[in-house]
Amino acid sequence: MNSIIRTMATAAVLAALSLPAFAQQGPQRGSAAGPPSDEQREEVRKKMEVVKMSRLTEELKLDEKTAARFIPVITALDQKRRFLMKENRHAMQELRTELNAPQPDEGRMKAAIGRIGNNQREIASLREKELQAARENLSVAQHARYILFNQEFLREMRGMMEGARGSGPGKGVMGPGQGRGQGPKPVNP
Repeated sequence: MNSIIRTMATAAVLAALSLPAFAQQGPQRGSAAGPPSDEQREEVRKKMEVVKMSRLTEELKLDEKTAARFIPVITALDQKRRFLMKENRHAMQELRTELNAPQPDEGRMKAAIGRIGNNQREIASLREKELQAARENLSVAQHARYILFNQEFLREMRGMMEGARGSGPGKGVMGPGQGRGQGPKPVNP
């Protein structure tokens, strides 16, 4: 069962990474396509959410009653977090645009910086609400599993994305066991 879920997660990540290659919009960066569109991100996000919630329920050993209370709360918090992160992406793009302009508009840059700061504070507040929901709805052991699950799930997703992009361990310029503390370094004979 666990290998099926991991396979589904891998497929979802690979689908996310292949979407930009098929999209004929946006400028090309070198030989790679531009970033995925918001619609493409949303499609992949939905698939990833299903995988995440399935694995979360399994890892935390949630019964139906606890899952019915806890999962909607964290899903709503995740939705708010995604909205704030999307807003941050737009504000960051605005900063890039202004900084590349012949005469950057300081007022626009200050406004974008302010939005980013407000969003970061709100994201931190959402994280605290998430932990509070875990304390209120989960046993201590489930809460501990939840914290570890989140860390491991993010690590797995990043690893799969790096591997699919060809920048994971052993890919690109560095050889196997080199860089980013990934694996043992080769031993000289």
